[in-house]
Amino acid sequence: MTGDYNPSSTGFDERVVKRIAGLTQIINVKTRGNAILVWCLTNAKKSFFQQVQLPQLGTSDHNTILIKTRIPRPQKPDNRPISKRDLRYSSLRRFGQWISSYDWSPVLHVHDCDLKFHKFHDIIENMVDKFLPITRTK
Repeated sequence: MTGDYNPSSTGFDERVVKRIAGLTQIINVKTRGNAILVWCLTNAKKSFFQQVQLPQLGTSDHNTILIKTRIPRPQKPDNRPISKRDLRYSSLRRFGQWISSYDWSPVLHVHDCDLKFHKFHDIIENMVDKFLPITRTK
């Protein structure tokens, strides 16, 4: 939350806002004459580390403040291999052609529900691995 709150003329009390919202004032350089009238209230105080007082902008009687943030260190790249299935259109099309032309009678003739499921699952699993193989990349 930033702005020129000019507490002496507005009656706006920084302490009340900070207490209610749990914010911290981070501006510590003069913004007009010898006073700090501009506030920058934040809940991420540790993210900001340097403030630079710049000249007044245009006809303003307030100095401009440049606030520099901490730049997080780049994280190490994740070099673990990534596994993904080949889902290109051509591969899906070949799988679709196979599944729509497959003779399912060996599965349909099994009477035991569990055996039927396992037979169906084994066929599908093998054909998915055949037509849509998993590839590993870095």
